[in-house]
Amino acid sequence: YLDMAFTNSSGIRKQDAGTAFEGVARNSVGHYLAWNYIRENWEKIIDYYGSGLFTIPRLVKSTTESLNTDLELKEVELFKEKYSEKLVTAKRAVDQAIERTANNIAWMNNNYMVIVQWLKDHGYYTQLNNQ
Repeated sequence: YLDMAFTNSSGIRKQDAGTAFEGVARNSVGHYLAWNYIRENWEKIIDYYGSGLFTIPRLVKSTTESLNTDLELKEVELFKEKYSEKLVTAKRAVDQAIERTANNIAWMNNNYMVIVQWLKDHGYYTQLNNQ
């Protein structure tokens, strides 16, 4: 489906491709698929959209807004490094993704255990969730 979104003959209109992509990216499971797809197919996406003034930054944001681990931060930094000359209108979105991911990591470091403890104290945290 992600590949179809960026293929002219797929039946998905170019103006709808971003919406189709974001539908996958904003899903709790799909966002990993979309993030991997965008990293592996960036040049194809850029070729498909051309300058894509509005759509390309939205694609970056939709795939990175919930990243919150050191590994994911490193992935965004490597993405920026790898495609630094081909980010076009997404350069600012990638910089914002790096900043947002760092903020998400800090939030998790400061709040995760507090929330887990509250859930345990109030009977919402079960053994199944304790990994």
